[in-house]
Amino acid sequence: MSVKKLAVFLFVCFGWLTPLTAVADPQKIAIFYSSMGNGHKGAADAIEAEIKVKSPEAIVQQVNVRDFMNPRWEKIDRRLYWAMFKHSAYLIDRFFESFIKNGTNTVDFSKFMNGRDYNTVEIAKWLKEFKPDTTIATHYGSAIVLANAREQAGIKTRLVWVFTDYLEHFFPRISQRTDMTYVPHSSQIEYWKSWGVDADKVDTSLMPLVLPKADDSAKPVEPGTLVVTMQGGLEGLKDNVKVIKSIVQNNPGRKMVINAFVGKQESEYKRVQDYVKTIPSNVEVRLFGFVPRGQVIAHIMQADVYVVKGGGLSPMEGSVLNKPTILVDEFGSHEREHSKFFAKNGLAERTMDSNEVGKLIGTLLADKEKLERMSANQKEFSQAVGLDKIVEAALTPFDPNAKAEIELIPMGKFQGREVNGQAQSLEKLNRDYPSNFEILLGYPVSKSGRYLDMGGKSNPFGHIGIRIEDKVYTVNHRSKIGEGQLHEISSLAQYLYSTQARPEIFEGYDFVGVHGQAYGRETISLRMNLPAEDLRKMLTELDLIEQEFKQKKTGYDVKACNCSTLIDRVLEKGNLIESRQKGIAFPIDVFESALSRIKDREIKTTTIRYAQIKGAQSGYVSTDVPLTFKRLFRSVARIMKNMVAPNSLFYPSKPEAQVEYSPGRDTLYYENFNRKELGKSCLWFYTKK
Repeated sequence: MSVKKLAVFLFVCFGWLTPLTAVADPQKIAIFYSSMGNGHKGAADAIEAEIKVKSPEAIVQQVNVRDFMNPRWEKIDRRLYWAMFKHSAYLIDRFFESFIKNGTNTVDFSKFMNGRDYNTVEIAKWLKEFKPDTTIATHYGSAIVLANAREQAGIKTRLVWVFTDYLEHFFPRISQRTDMTYVPHSSQIEYWKSWGVDADKVDTSLMPLVLPKADDSAKPVEPGTLVVTMQGGLEGLKDNVKVIKSIVQNNPGRKMVINAFVGKQESEYKRVQDYVKTIPSNVEVRLFGFVPRGQVIAHIMQADVYVVKGGGLSPMEGSVLNKPTILVDEFGSHEREHSKFFAKNGLAERTMDSNEVGKLIGTLLADKEKLERMSANQKEFSQAVGLDKIVEAALTPFDPNAKAEIELIPMGKFQGREVNGQAQSLEKLNRDYPSNFEILLGYPVSKSGRYLDMGGKSNPFGHIGIRIEDKVYTVNHRSKIGEGQLHEISSLAQYLYSTQARPEIFEGYDFVGVHGQAYGRETISLRMNLPAEDLRKMLTELDLIEQEFKQKKTGYDVKACNCSTLIDRVLEKGNLIESRQKGIAFPIDVFESALSRIKDREIKTTTIRYAQIKGAQSGYVSTDVPLTFKRLFRSVARIMKNMVAPNSLFYPSKPEAQVEYSPGRDTLYYENFNRKELGKSCLWFYTKK
């Protein structure tokens, strides 16, 4: 039988088995890290190695997010960064504080870091080509830009952020736009949840640290010799010569071996090399540049004392290897917060001066009780090292039909799909800021995002409504005198997110008018709690307006009886404005008049932002703050500003909370900005079992 005939015979006999024995495509996983230091790359290496153990067929691609920076700027940025780290901890601290402040105060977080350093267009292009099932970020900057790229380009990939820092600040905001976040310590989870992060979107994976096998490069030493291993990752300690000199001077005559790893610093290597020529013969300095991690681990294991900078993963190595550890905290920034964390919890000794290292070594080794406590703390803490949950998330099958671009959702279309997460987000908002009254100021809308569309329908003046208890009242501008009702009454969720308006009030274009405001405009609100009598008077006035409407005494008129006119009338009855607006009323005039009266009455208010839904196909987008002809110069100034910076945000004060939408997660999420803990620098509440 010929080969061809044999092939046909086998296919006929066994070809039907193919669907049963077909193997699914291997999982594709992208791991984005930042190579500024060695910690984030080490975490990426550890995750990849564990994935390969659990699923050898998985395709894993590591990516340095800094590859997506302008090459010239990347070199400048790197040199500036390390120059400041080496020579000005003060500047680094100021930059870090500014970064934290900006991350905390930025209202629309999707614009934070967006395009400032990294080319999100190129990142999106890379993701589209590789098509990863899961994308993992081991660096917070990577997580931010990946979320931006995913949302802007509509890419479907599971986004997992592995946080390798013991920090809090604004970082939970990143988790709102990722599918899963793993923090290094369980005590961080409550802080994440307090920002509004869903409990099922944050967990502790423990620290992604897997130490490489120690090689045999550590030369043996004579019994009784003090061995000190000092290292600082990619760039080494701030001043290796100072540290070595301090060790030599504070331990005179003692036989010592100092293993000095200076990383990639050629100039520092030369400085140490020159200094070694001057040291006493009882001290041997073994000098290393940037070497494989297995060699570093071998020398840490050999050491009596481990001296290291206060980075993220480097101090963890001391705990995992159970070595007396001294942290040299001279770099500031997030490393200072890490070193405080380790010192506070008895995992290491800490100094902010290289000259103090030698003295600290002597006192630490002489205090047997402290050494025993440190060893016990390290053993307990090193249990917080593992990768199981991260790997499980990475290898969870991803819907192959979803491995494409995210389609624009017809949200905002009449009787179309509504946004997810309404109930959960508003429930969290009501839990944190319960109120019985709310003034809702809607931004202007237009087709282009500019105030005035040539040939397109636009509303440059905005819209205003009120909520009393659980009902929102807003004028139905399509009402016909004597028919139906003048005020549309709905729940807050309907007012903001519903697409199910009655056909008779649908405007016939891609925007749901009195319902579904958030699909086409920004909305800010003043939430408060008013006396029951004020609420009763306003409800009575609303009933009176409806009676006048049914009796054909009043009806909607763009000049004489618009949303502002009627809300103005109702607010006056609730003692929330001093005097009615004369002539044509505009939403922002009514809003600001009420704000002034509220302050006079010393009523506590909360400013809330209900963000416009990104990607909604309403056909209308929000412009800047509503205009008013009564304050003509201010309106002109805002129009000019909008030409320069379209869609800038305006608030009477910074929002204390907001409901935003993440296209990547396809859901609304809630953020609570009004937090006393925002000034907290690190996890002081870590406690032992």
